[in-house]
This record gives sequence, C-alpha cells and structure tokens, in this order.
Amino acid sequence: MSLQANKLLYERSQVYYNDFVFPTLDMKSYNGFVYKTYSSQPDIRQLFDDPFNQEVLDKHYALTLYEDVKVFALQSAAAAIRKLTDARKALKKIMGTNHPDNALLQQQMIAAERSQSLLELYKRNLLKPLALELQKLLNSTELIPEVVVNSERLQHVLKLMTNTGTVLEHTTGNIGQPVNTPSRSIDQAMLMAKAREEMQRAVEMLRNFEKVNAGLVKMVEKWKWNRIVHEQQEMLN
Repeated sequence: MSLQANKLLYERSQVYYNDFVFPTLDMKSYNGFVYKTYSSQPDIRQLFDDPFNQEVLDKHYALTLYEDVKVFALQSAAAAIRKLTDARKALKKIMGTNHPDNALLQQQMIAAERSQSLLELYKRNLLKPLALELQKLLNSTELIPEVVVNSERLQHVLKLMTNTGTVLEHTTGNIGQPVNTPSRSIDQAMLMAKAREEMQRAVEMLRNFEKVNAGLVKMVEKWKWNRIVHEQQEMLN
C-alpha cells in the first residue's frame, strides 16, 4: 500500500473513531482516536488512564531526542571529527620519518580514517535529518503530522545507531594501541609524542560520542516500545 493510500486510510479511521462519543468510562482519547481500554491487558489500561501522561505522548520522546541530538550528539560528533583530523595529520608526519613502528602507525591511520568517515556519514545522513524531522514533528499543528512516527521507522533508526556504535567501538580500540618502539632521533621522538597526544585526544572524543550515542539508543528503544503498545491498541479497536 502506498504512503498516500496509508495516509488516506489513517484520515478516514480518525473520522470514524471520532464519531464515538459514548459516555463510557472505558473510552480514552489519544491522537485523534477514541480508544476502549481492556481489562485483560492492565498495562494498556494504565497507559491510557491519563492521556497527558508523558509516557503516552510522542511529543515527550520527540522533544527529549531532539534536544539530545541537537545539543549533544551533533556537537560531540563534530568535536570527534576535528580531533581525528588532527590525529591523522600527526600520524602522517611521524610516518614520513620511517618510524620503526610504521606498520602499526599505518593501522592506526586506517582506523582513524574509517572512524572519521563513519562519523561524517552518520552526522550527515542520520543525525542532521533526524533533528530536522523531529523539529517538524514538534512544530506541527496538523492533526496528521507530516512526519509519521511508527515502531518500524524507529527500529530502522535504532539499527543504524546500534551498528554505528559497534563499529566505532572497534575502530577506537585500534587507534588507541600503544606504540612502544624507541624513536631513532630527537625530531622523530618529538613527532611521536605529538602523535600520541593527538591520538589520545581523538580516542577521548570518540569515547565521549559513543556514550552520547548509547544514550540515544536507549531513548529510541523506549519510544519504539511505546509505539508498539499504541499500535497494538489501534489494532484492538
């Protein structure tokens, strides 16, 4: 079924359910629908007892996730990218001196390149579009928002966030491998010290981003299960 057909069906369903105005204590209103709570599912009854409960409203999750992405995730990703750029420059200089551990330094360079590339893609293709969609959702005054939220879409976002976190954790470990072989000259030793410092800072920024991303994963996971409950309730009605 096309997106337009789904939207039309959704609109008709809302009109249909809005016609129910029975003075029944078990009827609850949410997002344009009127629901009947079921005693056989106490979790749903409790969830819909208060239609303004923050755990019910998508707006609670959208606002929290938007603020975390805008204030923390995007800034943390940008900081990590800058430090990875500095680390790569420092590594390139020391590798140009034919350091005894050039093979290990090459591995660290590849890991830094992969981390930076992944972060740039993640920032451009997920974090920025996600912030824009959440902003549209929060600013929408339409009965049917332009941005549709459902458990399937949230699961897709969750998968991207989880996979990115897993890959970054692996590459961060490679960047942080110690280089212990003595340098061949004072100049080489100074360059090596600079490279170690820049790599350490890059690792710190990456670890910080990984923590922020893990927080996003938990929030999206909660929102997804909240949407599943609502979708089950819609099916019951």
